[in-house]
Amino acid sequence: MKKRFGIIFLLVIFSIAVPSKAFSLDREYNFFDLGFLDPGSDEAGPLFAIPHGINESAQVVGQTGILPQQDSPFFWQANSMSSVGLPSTPNTIVRAWASDINDSGQIVGVYQEPIQPQTNNEFGFFRSNNTSVSIQDFSPKKVSNDGTAIGSFTGGANFGQTGYWKNGNSSVLPFAFAADINNSNEVVGDASFSSGLQGAVLKNNQLDQLSPLSGHTSTSALAVNDLGEVVGWSFSASDSKHLVKWNSGVLSDLGIEPVKDFQIFAFNNAEQIVGTAPADTGSYAALWEKGEFSDLNLYLKPGSKWHLASALDVNELGQIIGFGYADDSPGQRAYLLSPVVTPEPASCSLFFLGGAALWARRRRGLIRKR
Repeated sequence: MKKRFGIIFLLVIFSIAVPSKAFSLDREYNFFDLGFLDPGSDEAGPLFAIPHGINESAQVVGQTGILPQQDSPFFWQANSMSSVGLPSTPNTIVRAWASDINDSGQIVGVYQEPIQPQTNNEFGFFRSNNTSVSIQDFSPKKVSNDGTAIGSFTGGANFGQTGYWKNGNSSVLPFAFAADINNSNEVVGDASFSSGLQGAVLKNNQLDQLSPLSGHTSTSALAVNDLGEVVGWSFSASDSKHLVKWNSGVLSDLGIEPVKDFQIFAFNNAEQIVGTAPADTGSYAALWEKGEFSDLNLYLKPGSKWHLASALDVNELGQIIGFGYADDSPGQRAYLLSPVVTPEPASCSLFFLGGAALWARRRRGLIRKR
């Protein structure tokens, strides 16, 4: 009996210690308004905030300020927004933003100095352990967990080309446009081949073309997850397109473009794709998952003052960031949608079964004492 009770007890503990990460299309989201930073300026104009990256700890980075062109980088965590320290520079910084954050909390971003004749005025920065260093002539877009950043050269001999940066060293990448990097440092984007501009993946220093669907002529690769799966478009000669996934050379057709001009921004290991879809007026934040295409505004509570205009990133917990508009503010507003995770039925059953076993054992002990 003691052995049987021990097994039940371990099952109960396991069910509590390992919460379910299962998602379903009828899930609920907790909604967070990320707020603004006080710009400390007397300039007139609406406040705005746009997030650009989120990591597994739900730390968010982006830009905030006064429209049209006064912005600074922000860091948000647990309902608190703070500024991101920039590198020391002899010149005034007129604009800056944080582009991405990895799971170690390292941040990459861009800052601009006043325009000077024949001089590059846009630089990157890398922030780690509360210290920011300048990245000369390079604008980072994404950063992996080991601190490798991809982006584009803004000056110097490689001006206008796509590249990567790590620990002070940079190099050109064989892409016309690099869209994403995963934590294995696999890079995806579009590159030039004999057949023209095509989707491609760079893995272990080897660039591979991503083939289109049968009867189609070209591809575009837009996002890669940590499983090495790539999503993008396959185009026909008539310019119609299908959403597709490449996995170790195997091509899967995910269906015809769910809405015309859907923009893909991020893709996680649960194969959730987030992006922006056009509307009659403006746009809306969109989620593609398991063959279903959803307007994320449908997950807002009835009577919400918000309209979610774009979804820009998603982490492995299914937490989505983007920007939208609220009735009381004309500027863009940053938001976070965090799925409400409920225990699976099996976990609940184990919990109650374990509770019943504990009660029964205690009751037998009380009876013996009598």
